[in-house]
Order: sequence, then structure tokens, then C-alpha cells
Amino acid sequence: MKVLALYIEGDIYPGQDTDPEKVVKAITQSVLTTPILSLFHVNCSAETCPNGQSPEGSHDADIAFNDTLVVRDGAYVGDAAWPDMIKSLRAGKVSKIFASFGGYNVPDYQRIGTLIEKYGTGPNSPLYKNFACLKDTLGLDGIDFDDEDAYVEKTVVEFAEMLLGMGLEVTFCPYMNMSFWTACIQKLGADKLSWLNLQCYAGGKGNNPGDWASMGVPLVAGICADCCCVQTNCSPSQVQALFKLWTTGEGGVSSDCWSGSPGGAVALHGGFIWEYSEVVGELDGYVDAMAAGLS
Repeated sequence: MKVLALYIEGDIYPGQDTDPEKVVKAITQSVLTTPILSLFHVNCSAETCPNGQSPEGSHDADIAFNDTLVVRDGAYVGDAAWPDMIKSLRAGKVSKIFASFGGYNVPDYQRIGTLIEKYGTGPNSPLYKNFACLKDTLGLDGIDFDDEDAYVEKTVVEFAEMLLGMGLEVTFCPYMNMSFWTACIQKLGADKLSWLNLQCYAGGKGNNPGDWASMGVPLVAGICADCCCVQTNCSPSQVQALFKLWTTGEGGVSSDCWSGSPGGAVALHGGFIWEYSEVVGELDGYVDAMAAGLS
């Protein structure tokens, strides 16, 4: 079965201006297999990270969903209704739920590296305790690494080994710096990763999945409907055409949607969409187009 994934940001968390139950319903009524909750962040105390990287009053290894604290000192402190909402995503075609950490211009992996240097990654470390809590509370299957800032091989490998040791899967979400991700995969072992979520939009708009297919890790290629920067705009019909181009080497798409150079057919493990708020109201159209292009 192909991975059909969707990144979902704050729309899925209870709040004054959100309707997470509507989001859950839309996902479970689609053919999506893998919702990816995004973006989570790891913070640390002013003592551990004295450069002002974390919100005032943070504890070491605090976990936030976007700007909302959800795990502290080994305990869940987020909205009481949220865990059951997330677990209810398993209706329909959903088989796995991931949480993505990092994003553009955030120092999560710097902080994770600092925490590992101070405490290690053993079961008594704050990082381990908080991720174990997040895993159990939300019923997560895996963690997605969206490191777009630090690029420290030791941090990524040791963090991944900790998560794998507690029974979580690991995916990487690169958009550049292929040599770095290759080194991490070689150090960790390609068989330890579930797949790569390759960004082929915005900063990765020129990425050709075929260039990344030699890493020995299943490859999931990603698109977006409307994002920057570089500006990317893809309609459902373009999404279908793009996945057909990648998987068969046939056809083409407008440079508004993808600016890479096709290099022949690629055996993709699936596809993903960034992100829910960009396709709300058209979710089924985009997901069905992605599935059709992959078939």
C-alpha cells in the first residue's frame, strides 16, 4: 500500500478559532493513510540554553505543538480532549500517525543536541521521558525529522536511536543538504528509517525524487497547493500529472508547480501534501489526485 500522507498544523488542536473535529472527520473520510501532526518543538530552560532560544519559563525538554505546551516533566499538560481526537484519526484508511519536529528557521535540533549533551538519551533523561509520554498519550507510531537549521549528524543519529529504542518509527523530511542526510542514513542504517518525506516544493521545488532514490530508504515525495518560498502553486490536476511524471517519466507540469528536471521513472513509496490549511475544502480532490498519479 502506498503512503498517502498529510501534514496538519494548528487546525487539528482545540482552540478558539479551530474545529479539530471537522479536520478529523475530513481525514477519516478520505483515503489518507498517514496524518503527520506538525509542527512540534522541543524547548529547554534558560540555564541549559542561555541564548534565549526557548519561551520564558521553559523546562528542559518541554514539548510544544506549535506554540502550545503539551508535555512537561514527563506528563501531558495539553488540552484534555486532544489525545482522544488524535487517536480517533485511526478510523477510515489511516494506519499510522506521525508527529513532525522542527521546520524552517527554528532551533529545535540545536536544543535537542544541547539536551543530549547534558543528559544523554537514557530512560531517565528528560528528553526520553517526554517523548515516551507524547508517544503513549497520542498513540503515535513515529517521529518525523524536519531539521532545516542545525544539521549536526551526531544529534540526528543519537536522537533517532533513542526514539527507535522506545518503539517509535523515524522518517526524515529533507529539502536540501543531501550529503548531510546521506551521512545520517549511513550512520544510522538505512533499514532503521521507515521512509524519506522529500520536500519537492518551496525551498525544495527543484528536487528530483530520482536524485534521492539511491539512499536505500523508501521515498515519499511531497507537494503543496500554495506555499513559498520559492512560490509553489499546484492544482489537483497538476498534482496527478506530477506524480505520474515522477513514477513513469511521462508527461509534464507547469513550472508553477515543480521546477525540477525529470530523470526517468522513480519507484515512489508514496506521496504527501503540505499542508491541511492549504487544501481545506479541496482535500479529497488533492488526495485522490495524488493517489491516481501514484497508481
